[in-house]
Amino acid sequence: MSKSVTKAARIATLYGWGRFPGFRLLGAAPTPDQTSNSQTWIKTFQPNESVIRVSAGVKHLGLVMQRLNGNGTAQQTVELVGINTSNQLGAGQFLSTTFESASSESKPPHAAALHRYVLPAGTTLRSLALGRQHTLALVDGQDRAPSLWAAGSNHFGQSFQRVHHHRLPWTAVALPPSLRTVDCRTGFDHSVLVARDGSVWTAGWSADGQAGQGTESNVTQLGRVEIPDPITRVFTGADHALAVSADGRHTFAWGNSEYGQCATGRKEDKILRPVRVLEREELPVTQIATAATSSMFALSAIGGESRWRYFGFDNPEGCDVEPPVADDGAKGLQLVSTQHHYLAAHSKTDVFTGRTKWERVFRVPDPARETICHVACGQDFTVVVTEREAAEV
Repeated sequence: MSKSVTKAARIATLYGWGRFPGFRLLGAAPTPDQTSNSQTWIKTFQPNESVIRVSAGVKHLGLVMQRLNGNGTAQQTVELVGINTSNQLGAGQFLSTTFESASSESKPPHAAALHRYVLPAGTTLRSLALGRQHTLALVDGQDRAPSLWAAGSNHFGQSFQRVHHHRLPWTAVALPPSLRTVDCRTGFDHSVLVARDGSVWTAGWSADGQAGQGTESNVTQLGRVEIPDPITRVFTGADHALAVSADGRHTFAWGNSEYGQCATGRKEDKILRPVRVLEREELPVTQIATAATSSMFALSAIGGESRWRYFGFDNPEGCDVEPPVADDGAKGLQLVSTQHHYLAAHSKTDVFTGRTKWERVFRVPDPARETICHVACGQDFTVVVTEREAAEV
């Protein structure tokens, strides 16, 4: 008697809602939703295709998918979809990528479009950052050497190019040989790089000190931000930035803080250079999420006390916040930065938005088998990617 052999495949599913013209271009189909959203767009990926990164700009979205070739080599595909007013979806090639297709709902550059890039086998996209009208991609080549690419607007210097340009195609960023970049982040119109040695570099719009270099003028060339401690993590709001040391004990902030989002405990129009914040906190910072006018910090000690602290709209002086409560009682909540005025958080099965109070806005349809892997929030839309096990005979 023959026996049926069953193996578990991981199936990724995309759920999206809000005012975003790119859902249909991604191949998602609309369906009524059981949560507070009137309509959810759903796309199911192939069993051999995993989603490893999701990033949201103000009005465009980035997805990084990965497949294994027949020889076991990983190959990644990058899809950029949404509004393309400044060519923030890119054009042409970065590295030796294959520009596989581009589709548009109409011809004008402001219309929604989908641009898909197939990276060379063995090349991986380490970081993908989406601003208001520009995109940064940090890529590790087959030789593991990183390279940084920019597309879209460089009107304020945010794409690290010397020439002002409103619609840059994919362009390699000429970094100093000593600047081994390990992460890139974007605010609305400024950009931040973190180097392997813990230094922080910025360029772009700086009317509120977003560049952190002591000036209110645009920073049109890449420059170093003076921070006394090595930095491993940077988080960017619309017009502010937060940087954290490896142990989470030292946190620095700069940029716009008119709502208190820089966590100094008071409203300040502009902070031109990094200042130390959270100095009285005994617990290290383990997570940070930023919004246009808010910042949330998760503070916790290994195996011990933990709490969340909020600064921003309505509470510039700062206040402790109770984390949302998931139906499954999960404690491993993840904070999520957004491009709007509310923050987000998710458990394995639920997504919440709020500031000092939380509202559940999404729950996976199959909590017993389905797990949330990625959440990204643009200005008017949210995307959730889940994985579930599917038995195959």
